[in-house]
Formats: sequence, C-alpha cells, structure tokens
Amino acid sequence: MMSSDGASLVAGGRTDLHRKIGSFSAVLAIAMVVLGTLGALIAARRATGCAVGDRATRVAAQRVNSAKKSPMQDQMCRRLASGC
Repeated sequence: MMSSDGASLVAGGRTDLHRKIGSFSAVLAIAMVVLGTLGALIAARRATGCAVGDRATRVAAQRVNSAKKSPMQDQMCRRLASGC
C-alpha cells in the first residue's frame, strides 16, 4: 500500500511529501523489527509464553478447569493453575 501511495505522490509531483513519508516508513520498519524481536525474546524466556502467576492467568485457568475436558486438557489446566 505504501509503495502505491508513493508512486501516486511522485506522479502527482508531490516528491516533498513522498520523501517525508518514505523517511517515516523507514523509521517505522526499523522500530517494528526491533520491538518484534524484543517481544519474541521476552516471550521465549517465559515458560508458557505469557505472564504466569498474574490474576488474569489464574482466572482463565479456573474457568477452563470448571468445564468438561479431555485428559490432555486437564493436565494443561493443572500446569497453568500451578504456575508451571
């Protein structure tokens, strides 16, 4: 989408705006790569990929525990509830 917008700006003679948007897009792309990598590394360090022990995780585990489930689901729910 950005490339078609850039082409339209150049065709319309708005190269000044095209350059500004291009610079912004480059900064945005770099920020996305850095923040995405950082987020993936943080999630990889956690045992479950999410914040274990917070209230939301415990509440979700309790709700899942109260429903009917297979033995595999039961084992996963117990691990979540215990913070493992």
